[in-house]
Amino acid sequence: MSAVIVLILRILLSLLLFAMVGFTIFNLWKDIRKTHRVTSVQVVKPIYLQHDPTANTSARKYTEAEVLIGRDPACNFTIPDSAISAKHARLFFRQNQWWVEDSGSTNGTYLNQELVEAPVILIDGDQIKIGNHDILISILQISD
Repeated sequence: MSAVIVLILRILLSLLLFAMVGFTIFNLWKDIRKTHRVTSVQVVKPIYLQHDPTANTSARKYTEAEVLIGRDPACNFTIPDSAISAKHARLFFRQNQWWVEDSGSTNGTYLNQELVEAPVILIDGDQIKIGNHDILISILQISD
């Protein structure tokens, strides 16, 4: 009789252990799905690029997650100048911030008179220098 009780207790303990493991896996799966939903629905803050701010030109608005700057007509922000590479620099939106990186250009990209050697975070009022051209950055905050 005691052997039957021990067997039943072992079976119940095994079922309880499998239930705890299943519950843990289910909660991990729910958390991963929730995290994926939050990161996949990222709203891109608009960025405004103003070519040659001293000439009082109007700024162009971009809402894509990536903006290419260069001489190539396929770039989002085109500057027709032979001193500028075809795809000179790239602005991209990641981790809720705008970043700038040089795309391996010959003459380099400068952010506030400093050479950009690795991706750098942009803030409102920054100035990018590409060749002999200055580009003023304006980033507007999205109201929640």
